[in-house]
Amino acid sequence: MIAVVAPFNPNAVADFLSENNVLKTNTSATSVNNMIRCLIEHNQKVCVFTTSSAVLKDKVITYQSPYIKIYVIGVKSNLEILTKFPSIKKIAKSISNVIKKEINNISIIHCHWTYEFAYACLPFKSEKKVFCTIRDVAPIICRSIPINLKLSNIVNKVYWIYKTFLQTNLLKKANYNYIANSVYTKNIINSIYKINNISIVPNSIETELILQDAPKQKCRHTFITITSSVDIKRKNILTLLKAFIIYKEKHQDAKLNIIGAYNKNRAVYKYVKKNNLLKSVIFYGPLERERIITLIDQSSCMVHPATEETFGNTLLEGMARNIPIIGGESSGAVPEVLGFGKYGILCNVLSPEQIYEKMELVNDETYTAKIIRQASDSVIRKYSNNAIYKKYKMIYNI
Repeated sequence: MIAVVAPFNPNAVADFLSENNVLKTNTSATSVNNMIRCLIEHNQKVCVFTTSSAVLKDKVITYQSPYIKIYVIGVKSNLEILTKFPSIKKIAKSISNVIKKEINNISIIHCHWTYEFAYACLPFKSEKKVFCTIRDVAPIICRSIPINLKLSNIVNKVYWIYKTFLQTNLLKKANYNYIANSVYTKNIINSIYKINNISIVPNSIETELILQDAPKQKCRHTFITITSSVDIKRKNILTLLKAFIIYKEKHQDAKLNIIGAYNKNRAVYKYVKKNNLLKSVIFYGPLERERIITLIDQSSCMVHPATEETFGNTLLEGMARNIPIIGGESSGAVPEVLGFGKYGILCNVLSPEQIYEKMELVNDETYTAKIIRQASDSVIRKYSNNAIYKKYKMIYNI
């Protein structure tokens, strides 16, 4: 049995479970959700150990079927700040205690990220083969958080300093079998931590989401951007809005759909309101994945203005649904996923003018049709569940 220790949404595999009302949590853990479905679909037995801030601390919820068993460890505290910024070491210990119940049934352990889930596996590294997928680079995220006097920002900055320490400490002593989700992640981890024996397994996308033909409901001059939070500086939504204003001057019917958490008292929403764009720029907040796919299908282009990504699952979704994508030419793994311009349109995303120029380029249907076709082929060859399972099968030696 393969143990996966990671953020995970049990509802993503509800069709494999007999229980009703399966918990829906960690809804942004798409990469891990897809990986686990990929393993189950290829007849591998999986045991998942995850956490949830929707479940009270010390409570454990269990789901089971012939091919998957799920343990959800509660981390919700009576104090909201301790739920949002918990003690990672304490959570790791709680996860380890649950893993011990199944350790004799486990042949391989695969943890994700380098914090509580990776630390939870340390007690078992001498008796089991442990893989660890590195999905972010803490020092880079920490540096990207601006310094200001807002209490929430100070706490977030301090917490990422703490996570940088944890990542550094783990990578120095754990000696796991490391996996990166992109060449960019592998190279940056190697440059900072001097670890070069890292395998590469990209994120995957469900094969059934890959369209063979262009979406029938696609609307002209309709752009979409998807992010975890529009207020994170490195997501660079303000620059996209400045580009959209230029575009809208020439195309009055233009629309921009923004998916992701937002705060009406923060800079992005205030900018939209100040520039009288609330009728053209729609803030959807976080959405269910099915609704996101529908909005992608109705869009003429996805714009991904982030300045740094270790992968970018939304890029796969755009490629799979046959719409052109604009992304940063120097934004971490973004150019890698977009085939360095073969599967998407690259530009300097720090320049509103350059983003605008590429938004205009999308109107050249002959140009975009070629990119869309090549992107679709790339998704099937490199990122479908079948393609990714072959990589895991080789790395796990199963």
